[in-house]
Amino acid sequence: MRLFRFFAQKFLLQFSLEEDSAHEEETIAYIKKGVEFQGVNAWVLVFAIFIASIGLNVNSTAVIIGAMLISPLMGPIMGMGLSVGIFDFALLKRSFTNLSFMVVISIATSFLYFLISPLTTASSELISRTTPTIWDVGVAFFGGMAGIIVGASKDKGNPIPGVAIATALMPPLCTAGYGLANRQLDFFFGGFYLFFINTVMIGFSTVLVVRLLRFKQASIPDTTQRVRVKRTITTIVIITVLPSIWLAFNIVEKNVFEVRLNDFMNSELSFPNSQVILRNFDTKPRKSATFLLIGEPIPEPAIHKARESLNKFRLQDADIIIRQGTVASYMEAMQDSLSTQKSSMDKMLQASNKRIQNLQFSIDSLKMFELKAGETQNILQELKTIAPNIVAFSTSERPMAIDTTENRYWVVMLNSKGEVSDDHKKTLNNFLLARLKQKQLQINYLTENPLIVKESPPKKAAKAKKK
Repeated sequence: MRLFRFFAQKFLLQFSLEEDSAHEEETIAYIKKGVEFQGVNAWVLVFAIFIASIGLNVNSTAVIIGAMLISPLMGPIMGMGLSVGIFDFALLKRSFTNLSFMVVISIATSFLYFLISPLTTASSELISRTTPTIWDVGVAFFGGMAGIIVGASKDKGNPIPGVAIATALMPPLCTAGYGLANRQLDFFFGGFYLFFINTVMIGFSTVLVVRLLRFKQASIPDTTQRVRVKRTITTIVIITVLPSIWLAFNIVEKNVFEVRLNDFMNSELSFPNSQVILRNFDTKPRKSATFLLIGEPIPEPAIHKARESLNKFRLQDADIIIRQGTVASYMEAMQDSLSTQKSSMDKMLQASNKRIQNLQFSIDSLKMFELKAGETQNILQELKTIAPNIVAFSTSERPMAIDTTENRYWVVMLNSKGEVSDDHKKTLNNFLLARLKQKQLQINYLTENPLIVKESPPKKAAKAKKK
C-alpha cells in the first residue's frame, strides 16, 4: 500500500503545474497582449494570409506551415477563453471584436489572392480542409490545452510553434476565401466550419485550464450568471462537435465499405487469365459497387458463386454489379467516356472564347474613349491631309444582331464639303482602322456639316483717339 502511495505521489508530482507556472498576473498580461489587433499584428496577419494562400494554391506544405508560425490569430481566441474563465466580460467583448475583424480581413485577403491567381484548380491541401471530422476536434482541443498550459508557464518557448502548427487556424480561412473567389460554397463552408471548430475548442480548453489553475476572477457572478455561462459553453461545444461526428461517421463508413470490397475482390474475383481493371463504389444514397472483368470469359456459375459469398464479407445489402468484357469493349467504353468529356470541354471552350471576344471588344471600345485632350482634333487634321474637304469627324458604338448572336461595332461619321473620291475613301478606311486600332468599322460620309455654329459678328474697331 505504501509503495502504491509512493508511485501515486510521484506520478502526480511529475504532472504538477505549480512549479513551472508563471505568476497569474504575468499569464493574464501575456494573453491580453496577444488580443490586441493593430499595427504590427494587422500587417503580420495580412502577410501570413497571403503566404498561406500561396502555399495552398501551389500545394506546398512547408509554405503553409511557415504562415501558421507567424499567425496572430490564436491571441484573441485564448483571450475569449480566459475572459470566460475569469468572468472578465470587457475582455470577452474586446477579444471577440478583434477576432471578428481578423476573420473578415483574412477571408477578404485570401479572396483577393485567389480572385487574381491563374491557378484555379483545388489542390489536395485545399480539399483536405473541406470535410472536418471529430479528429479535427481532438487536434484543436489538445492543441489548445497545450497552448494555454505553455502560455501559463514561466518558459514560453519551444512548444509554441508546434501549437500554432497543430491548431492550423489560417489555412481554413484561406480555404473559405478560395471558395468565395471560385464560387464553390462547399469549400467556403467546409473551411469556415474547420476554423469554427478550432476556435471553439481552443477557447474551451483555455477555459478548462484557467479554471483548473484557479485564476482570480475579475468579477463575482451570481448563481444565475454561472449557470447561464455553463449552459452557453455546453451548447456551443455540442453544436460544434455534432456535425464533425456525422462527417467522421461517413468517412469511416466509406473506408470500411472499401476494405470489404477489396477483400471480396481479392478473394472471390480472382480468376486465371482474367482480372478486375475497373471498380467504382459509393455509399450514398445506397451502397453500390461495379466491377469490370476482362480477359477470358468467366462462366456464369462462377459469377453466381461469387455473389453468394457476399454475406461472408457483409456486403449483402450492397448493390454489386459484375460485368464481363474484352479489352476492346473496355477501350470502347473508355473512348465513349472520353468523347463525352471532349464534347463538354469543347462547349466550355467555345463559351470561354466568346467571353474573351466580348472582353476584347469591351477593351477596344474603351480605347476609343482614351483619346487624350486635343487628339480628336489631331485625327481630323490627319484626315484632312488625305482628303482636304473633310470638315468633321465623330464616332459612336452600335449593337448588331446576326442570327442568334449580338455583337457591337463602331461607326465613324465623316462630314465633307462636297463628295469624297473613291480613292480617298479607300485610303481613309485603311487609315482609320489602323489609327483607331479596330478590326472593323462602319464609315459613313456626309456632305454637310454636322453642327453649324453661327459666327459672332466681328468686334468693332476701337475708336480713334481724340486729337
